[in-house]
Amino acid sequence: MIALLLAACTPEPTVAEERAAAEAVAEALVTPDVGKRGAEVEAPVAGPESVPIEPVEVVLVWEGIGALHKGFFTDMELYSELTSDLTGHIASPVDLYIRYDSADMIGDIRLRLAPGALARVPSTAGDRIDLQALAPLTTALASYRSSVAARFDFRVESFRVGVESYRGHRICSFSLAGEPPPDGRLLSPCVEINGQQECGVASPDGVVYSPEASAHIRACLDIR
Repeated sequence: MIALLLAACTPEPTVAEERAAAEAVAEALVTPDVGKRGAEVEAPVAGPESVPIEPVEVVLVWEGIGALHKGFFTDMELYSELTSDLTGHIASPVDLYIRYDSADMIGDIRLRLAPGALARVPSTAGDRIDLQALAPLTTALASYRSSVAARFDFRVESFRVGVESYRGHRICSFSLAGEPPPDGRLLSPCVEINGQQECGVASPDGVVYSPEASAHIRACLDIR
């Protein structure tokens, strides 16, 4: 009886606590293997010398960004590095949303996935999904953010980085885990689906979600 009363009195974890717990497991399991996983991602293979690989065209979409900071993000050297880092991992063109909410003082750098845009679709097994397949994209974005911050305005380093996908009635937002500012190598096992956080259980081979969450995520990532 006492055990039942204690269980009834135990408060439900908050969204932030649930996310922190899930990401702690992901870091412990996946981080030691991140370097290995990164090495396994093959660089784009050039075809014949007469057919060079064209850099990905990145279309910058602004929301709440002033003219001064637009100039920072459109610096040709840093923009070229970003397009080079994304080349071979995503189809061109790609929309990159750079947002700033002045009321909440929160900045975002979010790459929006078009249908069929991923060069490497995450592998799956049942309800397990290998979100680390998105790491080449998020590391490119995190590097871009840090380069802009280092060259122009250190406050840009606090901008959140991630990938978002709109598929019919589904909206999925994939973000990063790791010590701030996260370098993009580790995807959070917590995905926001239609504004609701869904945290999976991380393993070295992927993240296991509930069947419902898995179905939504698979649809957002075009996994057949």
